[in-house]
Amino acid sequence: MSGLTPRERVLTAIEHKEPDRIPIDFASFTVSIYAHPPYGYNALCEYLGLTDVAEPVALFGSYVLNIDERLQDRLGNDFRSIQMGLPLPEVIRPDYIRLFPYGLLYKSVGGPFWYPDLANAPLKNAKTVQDIDNYEYWPDPNDPVYTVGARERARALHEQTDYAIIAEPLIPEHHCTNYQWLRGFEQWFLDMHRNHDLYDALMEKLVGSSIEIARRFYGEVGNYIDVAHVSGDDMGWQHGPFLSPKDYEEFIKPWIKKYLDAVRGLTKAKFFYHCDGAVFPLIEDFIDMGFDIISPVTARAKDMDPAGLKKRYGDRITFHSGIDMQEVMSSGSVEEVRAHVTSVVRELAPGGGYIFGVMVVPDFPPANVVTAFDTAMEVGRYPIRR
Repeated sequence: MSGLTPRERVLTAIEHKEPDRIPIDFASFTVSIYAHPPYGYNALCEYLGLTDVAEPVALFGSYVLNIDERLQDRLGNDFRSIQMGLPLPEVIRPDYIRLFPYGLLYKSVGGPFWYPDLANAPLKNAKTVQDIDNYEYWPDPNDPVYTVGARERARALHEQTDYAIIAEPLIPEHHCTNYQWLRGFEQWFLDMHRNHDLYDALMEKLVGSSIEIARRFYGEVGNYIDVAHVSGDDMGWQHGPFLSPKDYEEFIKPWIKKYLDAVRGLTKAKFFYHCDGAVFPLIEDFIDMGFDIISPVTARAKDMDPAGLKKRYGDRITFHSGIDMQEVMSSGSVEEVRAHVTSVVRELAPGGGYIFGVMVVPDFPPANVVTAFDTAMEVGRYPIRR
């Protein structure tokens, strides 16, 4: 199959057919690029001779939102993204903000990194369902910030380009993560088992509000997109899932499925799930709920080796990335990066069902980043043999 457009290439791969080459994803939010030293966005542009790029507009001062088109083309990006607007954060101090739509408290921990302040989680002291109902920062789904300009941007990308368009609502779709940041990570587990009423009430608020926001956002862009980033909840450590498959099926799956079912009625786009960690025991549930793509396939996590995943699930879900971002990309040589990318592509790409992508964090040398994408382009042309 030759001469495909980027959109055709992406959709062919997701359908588990072999396109002309593997699709490449660069700098959609799920594989973000940071604007922070020692390397990151500016160093990568300079390395490739792009010296007249615009000043990066960055979320939290780190995730670049205005990626130069020349950089995307140079690295072979088959995607372009439509990101949903969000209310501006409330700056409490230069190093401390309240993030909306849920009033999450974030603190700077140095460099480009911001993390939720779980010690002061906004609902950590909630005791009753009434406390949940009375929380002052539940979003207004009718706020125009979620949809302003979205239809026009999505339609223009769909009609004037041949890229695969990915829609990224970002924060509202992180249902479990938002629960953890509102109540605290440990309290998330305790509520499941010890306070069912409060757990259900908070999940209903989170999922219900995100569905209402999704109805407005996807109502604007749903006809113009090819992929929808519908969840970003991490579910695993390095050694296994956060919770047992039984608990996942009882406490998490019904809520995520409720959201997916609502979005499924708004768009025909394929469903993308960003989920870090050793989640092999949960993949069957992910498929059952209707996820089409899982990312990033955490290479060094338990049971997440590309060969095993491809053998077990390769004909039922598309794998995204699978690249070792914990060691090889940051500290490996160019030769090691080339060998690693070649190995991953040859394991995951045969038969389709694979998309290449790498998040570009500040400690990835530009030479390694360019080598990774160039190698994917080179060895990712079909037919590919293991």
